[in-house]
Amino acid sequence: MTRAGRPRRSNPHDNGSSSLTLQPKSATAPLTGLAGLLGLALAVGVLVDKSWPVHLQAMTVIAATAAAMIAVDTAYFQTFRRRSTGLQAKPMRALEVERVMRKLIGFIVTLTTIAAVYWILPEYRREFYAPYWAALYDTLPALLVTAPFYVAYVDRRQTDPEDSYAEIGAFVLGGAVPQRTEQIRQHVRGWIVKGFFLPLMFVYLCSALGSILAGLEQPYQFDIMRWHAFAIDLLFMVDVLVAVVGYIFTLRVLDNHIRTVEPTVFGWLVCLACYEPMNAATRAYLNYETGANWTAVMPTPALQVFWGSAIVFCVLIFVWSTVSFGLRFSNLTNREERHLSRDPDYAAYCDYIAENGAVAQFKRLFAKASRSPIGRSG
Repeated sequence: MTRAGRPRRSNPHDNGSSSLTLQPKSATAPLTGLAGLLGLALAVGVLVDKSWPVHLQAMTVIAATAAAMIAVDTAYFQTFRRRSTGLQAKPMRALEVERVMRKLIGFIVTLTTIAAVYWILPEYRREFYAPYWAALYDTLPALLVTAPFYVAYVDRRQTDPEDSYAEIGAFVLGGAVPQRTEQIRQHVRGWIVKGFFLPLMFVYLCSALGSILAGLEQPYQFDIMRWHAFAIDLLFMVDVLVAVVGYIFTLRVLDNHIRTVEPTVFGWLVCLACYEPMNAATRAYLNYETGANWTAVMPTPALQVFWGSAIVFCVLIFVWSTVSFGLRFSNLTNREERHLSRDPDYAAYCDYIAENGAVAQFKRLFAKASRSPIGRSG
């Protein structure tokens, strides 16, 4: 039995060295992330020497990156055909205007609630968030126009059309108490995640993108600190860009909808402590970056290049982990080990790694060596 209590899957080609040889299929693929990087490169090429407002520049790279990722996911991986979308390939029913209206009302109520929180909290009145508000003003009309068509399309194909939006709409219209309370809780938590992280990541993206475009417009001159800062800004931009795309395009038709959100207060506190404005304490007490100049302790240019390259390489590994999520990056949703372990697919993956991962293979190799005559001769 596996650690999740399920019987191990058998394989007719199993040679006995491992009882679980079929690796579970991943929900993400590196190809999707690589396509997004290509879209980003094309967008940056277009934006060089363009004096557009920063929020329009950010919206351009978001659109190009998302379009490339969606094209790969839909055309190559055909994620819209997965059963996990909860959608059928063809309409299951005629258009039910009443339920579509309930869903649209639930959607508008959700957006209105988020907007009210933004308006109430002084944090969101800072100039820091100006690019985010500018982007919202430019995109909100298009969102409101396309939402009815998307909701109607999905509703006709949903195997279970009474989702959280429909229940919220029913409550607003007639006071019907939602019956699926956990579904509503997931809805609320999911929108809190998006409402909190999307403004931050969008503003971070604007800042990093501005630095990259400014650097590309300057004449080439090799300087280790300049090169290092440019590389870090570029990687940081990629990281937050993938995050923004993930928060925006949580769509069921892409099999990218939120399944579950971290349910514990502790999990939220650990995550939010790393971001503004909650990280003020860590910045005050643990701000070791201020004034740091590692080139000052490197006696030769060669060592400076080596050390700077090592830092960039480590950041590259971190960013690649984000890129590998493709369209499916998000904080607090199917993250942290305890939370993820509730997902049967992840539990199956853990079972596979426990028996077929590098550590398991090393243990088997060590055990085999210790049983051999040479291993026992010492």
